[in-house]
Amino acid sequence: MAYMKFKGTYLHGLDAKKRLFIPSKYREALGSSFVICRAPLPNIGIYAFPEETWDELCDELNTKNAQGELTPEQEWERRNLYRYSEDVTMDSQGRITISPQMCAYAGLTSEALIIGNMKRLEIWDPATFERIEQESLHGAAVGTPKLNF
Repeated sequence: MAYMKFKGTYLHGLDAKKRLFIPSKYREALGSSFVICRAPLPNIGIYAFPEETWDELCDELNTKNAQGELTPEQEWERRNLYRYSEDVTMDSQGRITISPQMCAYAGLTSEALIIGNMKRLEIWDPATFERIEQESLHGAAVGTPKLNF
C-alpha cells in the first residue's frame, strides 16, 4: 500500500466552539470522516488518521495482541489508543470540532499547529510543540541517534 504522505506545517485558530480548520491539501486524503486520538506519551497532542490507515493500525495491533506479542506496557498503550479515540466529521467549511477532553489533553485553547507526519496528521498546542521540540533538539545534541535517510 502506498503511504499517505502528509507533510507540512500549518497554524490555525480554534473558534469558541473548538472547531479547527483542516488545510485543504489534507482534506481529500483524510476524507470527510476520520479518527482522532490522543498521541501516546511523551507526545502531548492529537493524531488524526484516515479511516483506512486507522483500520490498518488496529488490525496490526490486534494481530500482535492475539499472537501474544504485546508487552504489558504495549497493552496499556493499545487500550489507551482505543479508549481515547473519536470519530470526527468535517463540516462543509473543512472544520472539525475537537472535544473538550481532547482539547484539555493537548492543551489546545485558541490556536493549533497542524503537522503532517507521513500517514497521519498531528495537532499540537504551538507552545507545547515548541517546548518538546527544543527538548528533543537538546537531546540530539548530547548523543541521541539520528535517523538515516
